[in-house]
Amino acid sequence: MQAYSPKQADVLVHADARENLLHGAVRSGKTWVGYDLILKRLRDLPRGNRLLVGKTERTLRRNIIHPMQERFGRRYVSDLSNGEVWIFGTRFYCVGANDERALQKIQGLGLIYAYGDEITTWPESFYRMLLSRLSDPGAIFDGSCNAEGPFHWLKVGTIDRAAELNLKLWHFTLDDNPFLDPAFVADLKTEYVGVWHQRMILGLWIAAEGAIYAMLDEAVHVADELPEMIRYWVGVDYGTSSVTTFWFLALGVDHRLYFLDRWRWDAVERRRQRTDVEFAEEMDTWLLGQGVIPRWIFVPADAASFMAQLYQTGRQKRANGEPTALINLAYADQSPGSVLDGIRDLSTLFARGRLLFSRAVQKQGGLAEWAGYAWDPKAQAKGEDAPLKQNDHDPDAGRYVVRGVRDIWSSWPAMREEVSGTSG
Repeated sequence: MQAYSPKQADVLVHADARENLLHGAVRSGKTWVGYDLILKRLRDLPRGNRLLVGKTERTLRRNIIHPMQERFGRRYVSDLSNGEVWIFGTRFYCVGANDERALQKIQGLGLIYAYGDEITTWPESFYRMLLSRLSDPGAIFDGSCNAEGPFHWLKVGTIDRAAELNLKLWHFTLDDNPFLDPAFVADLKTEYVGVWHQRMILGLWIAAEGAIYAMLDEAVHVADELPEMIRYWVGVDYGTSSVTTFWFLALGVDHRLYFLDRWRWDAVERRRQRTDVEFAEEMDTWLLGQGVIPRWIFVPADAASFMAQLYQTGRQKRANGEPTALINLAYADQSPGSVLDGIRDLSTLFARGRLLFSRAVQKQGGLAEWAGYAWDPKAQAKGEDAPLKQNDHDPDAGRYVVRGVRDIWSSWPAMREEVSGTSG
């Protein structure tokens, strides 16, 4: 059975402030000790309302409830149902706080205790409202998060003001978790580069600056010889007056993902806009020329008119007995946080050599936007991580399709530990 690391033991003994925050690296043991903090508050605090908060109820299940069930058993930790979970006979309300609407879920609620997971993913307004709900005498908030940029609202408004507040802080690095496989730790330290290494390994609140995919290297990420491919998908970025691009992704028998081909229309460069009908015909011709039918074509939700045209073109061709590749259509993930989640995913795949480009794509100039994809310094100054919205069409299409097939590549043994969650 796992004992406590020195950092975890210190948390359990000395986390006695109104707010107790554990922040820093991924997989560093923050959440593990959080389970025992929850039990400690059950024992020590008087009766009153108790709350668990995560980015969403889904992540709350994944990061808190399911691990506690595995550790203590379902007899003592129930399933989350109707916004509630029972832990050792005590009810906890459960709330997802991924947008401003979450404020309504806790208005008027008085609390003796709250535990927060992935705090940096919440709106600041929700966090402030939650603290105001801790109105019972002796009420406590415990929470954990990974490091973000130095101007994030939690860093500026809370962590940097710790000396002024009834707040205790614990900073975790990856080395604060002695229970991880040393080989896994060594791999992680090597694979994360730039800002991701400083945040995920060292737990530092570092600005995301410069090139986003700084690890890209043509000598490493362009394949001259391709293995046999067993699955195929397409990612789309769409713009009537700018760029529309299609990216053809395949899974090789070597458990690597390959961008095999790209189609692109730049309306500014060509001095002509194309219609949705023309784009749908171009995509179908291009895909039929590949000789395979993709399992899914991922289209961004803000391109609803193009999605409708793809459906119409495919349906009409099937009715006429004509061949078509426009069969399996899906909306790409554009949920809050999906851009950063996708960038982290692709960075990990690139760093592990699991996502490559064909030489054909490289000869088309297909790596140019990927190499120039950069962080927005103006967003960083506001405490946000966001890429510059320029020359981003190819990376966006690539991100949509790679995120769309995440269930496939995240199950690979070499990837499972890295993508199982970020709140360790």
